[in-house]
Amino acid sequence: MSQDDPIPAWIKNPRNYRWIIPLFVFLALVFVFRGCFRNSAADSKYVIARDATWYPINFYGLEQNVLGFSDDLLFHIAKKEKLSIRLVSANPGHILEMLEDDDDYLDGVLTSLQPDVILRSKYFFSDRYYDLGAVLVVKENSPIQSFNDIEGKYLGVRRGSNVLFRIKDYPRVTVVSYDSMILMLDDILANKIDGALMNQLNAFNVTTAYYKGRLKIASPPLNDEGLRLITLNRPKEKALIEAFNRGLKAVKEDGTYDLLLKKWDLPNP
Repeated sequence: MSQDDPIPAWIKNPRNYRWIIPLFVFLALVFVFRGCFRNSAADSKYVIARDATWYPINFYGLEQNVLGFSDDLLFHIAKKEKLSIRLVSANPGHILEMLEDDDDYLDGVLTSLQPDVILRSKYFFSDRYYDLGAVLVVKENSPIQSFNDIEGKYLGVRRGSNVLFRIKDYPRVTVVSYDSMILMLDDILANKIDGALMNQLNAFNVTTAYYKGRLKIASPPLNDEGLRLITLNRPKEKALIEAFNRGLKAVKEDGTYDLLLKKWDLPNP
C-alpha cells in the first residue's frame, strides 16, 4: 500500500470476495426453506366439513350447540395458528365419502370416528376436541363408585354403542341392551339393572336435569371416544392436524375453550 492510497491492497483484490456470494446464496436458501416448513400450514387455505346431525352420535337436542361450539373453536384455533379456513356442511352419513372424493375439495372433516390401526393408515386424527367417552351412571345412593365395583352387576348399554367393544374387558359383567335410553334409565331406578354406560354429554344432561338427585355419574370415561378433526393421510393434511393440535392446546391454556363451552351451554368433559 502506497502512502497516497489509504485502501489496503487486500480489500482491492477481488479474489478475497469469492466467498461472499456463496454465503449469501446459502443464507437465502436457509431462509426460504425455513419459511416453507414453518409456514406450510399458515400459507394454505383449508376447507373443513361437518355434519350438523353428528351421525351416528345422538346428542338429544344439543346438535346445534355442539355445532356452534365446534365452529367457534375452529375459528379461534385458526386465529391462533394464522390458518385460513372455510366451513361447509356435509351430507348426513356421507362425510367420509366427501373427504375421499377425487376432486380434493375437502381438506378435513369433524367427526366422532374412532381411530384404530386400520383407520390410522388411511387418515390423520387430531387430538380430541370434545370428549364423549362412556361413563357409568348409577342410582344416587348406589354403592358403585367406579368400574372396579361392577363385577357381577347388570349394566345397560344402548344397542349398537361403541362401548360394547370395551365392556369385553369386564367379562363378569352382564350387559343388557336397550333401544330406548329413557327405558334404560328408568330400569336403573326400578332396580332392574345396576347401572348404565352412556357418553359423557348425555350422562351429564340426564343427571343434571330430569333425573337430578336420582341418578349420578360414578366414573371417569371408559374409552377415548370424542369429536376430532380428521384428514387423509397426506403431507399437506399432516400440517393441518399439527396446527390444529397446537391451537387446541393454546385455547385450552388461555381459557378460551372453557368460555366457548359456557357460551354454548355444554358440560366441560
